[in-house]
Amino acid sequence: MLKEKNKDSCVYCSMLTPFIKMGKGYSFAPMENKDEGKKSFQSISDSSPLVKGNKVSYKEALREVKKIIRLEESIHIDGFSTDLQSMYKVIDFAEKYRASINHMCSDELNIFFSAFQKYGGSFVSFNELKKRADFVLMVGARQEDFSSYFFKDLNWNKQKKEKTIFFLNHRKIDKCSDIVDKINYLKSFLLEDNTSKDLKLNNLKAKFIKSKFPVVLANIKKKDYALTHSIFDFVKFVNKKNRIKIFNIFGSHNSGGFVNACVTKTGYPNAINFTEIGPLYEPNLISLERQKNIKNIQIYISNFDPNPNLLFFKNNIFIGHPNFVEKNKVDVFLPTTTPGFDANGLIVRSDNGGILKLEKNFDSNYPSPIELIEEIQKN
Repeated sequence: MLKEKNKDSCVYCSMLTPFIKMGKGYSFAPMENKDEGKKSFQSISDSSPLVKGNKVSYKEALREVKKIIRLEESIHIDGFSTDLQSMYKVIDFAEKYRASINHMCSDELNIFFSAFQKYGGSFVSFNELKKRADFVLMVGARQEDFSSYFFKDLNWNKQKKEKTIFFLNHRKIDKCSDIVDKINYLKSFLLEDNTSKDLKLNNLKAKFIKSKFPVVLANIKKKDYALTHSIFDFVKFVNKKNRIKIFNIFGSHNSGGFVNACVTKTGYPNAINFTEIGPLYEPNLISLERQKNIKNIQIYISNFDPNPNLLFFKNNIFIGHPNFVEKNKVDVFLPTTTPGFDANGLIVRSDNGGILKLEKNFDSNYPSPIELIEEIQKN
């Protein structure tokens, strides 16, 4: 788990993901309500719906949303930092209104799938990494970048860590300083019958050759196309001599759940445009920057991040986090319950090793995203 600010109060702590980004100003934890004598969501955020920054009822806000959709029609839906059930409902909504959809982590997903579709690869869950890995090559992250959660969950003693984990960023390999050059050099060095003047590099090679379950753990969060493709190419090339696997490298904001929901509904992993002839997979076209010039309405859904990187369209509707930082700037703001706090929910674990249940901890008066989407669809 790579370090993040306010990690201890993050709903994703149990997701076993090294790569979490919650955004600036993340402050979301239940507090004691002095009046009620119990934990309550309302005690930290008593948000109400807003229309152009003015407080209104949910009924009035929903009426405004319907008006915007009726007048403008063309819709792009983004964010999707929410639970699985809400994702399914929103995707159904997108299909009905011929909208385009994408996730706030779309850059990571696009880079990942472009490399995976070209090179292929075999993946491991966190549990497999923990119990079976005897050689782990860390790429794109230094040891100090990792929080104690990762190593705590790994539960390896100091000797096991030192014998098993190799940080490529720490090593100077044959005068190579660039990480991509290091990967390319290592690719040929591991397979050829040669040695190096660098004893540590020879030791790495010897342990790799003897390993029965080698794994590459890469930081795709860097959004580096060349790095990601070089990693997948490295794995494909090395697999000719020794089977090596990849620890799954995406999962922030339930992006793994978004992929799961999209594949279930359409057969495509992300970046989908619903048209009259059916869903189209358009990862190079469906970005916020491009959709802003095509669509008039943006519906942004974010339950887990109060300060997402929002790019404003002509009309903007936000559904989600009650503490949304820019709630006064959007046309309509609709606060909702948040899975893991004042609602139950399901998310896909970052290693795609299964479903993680988020349990309700306290009550609030907010409606769920599903309830709001259902109301918007009503005449």
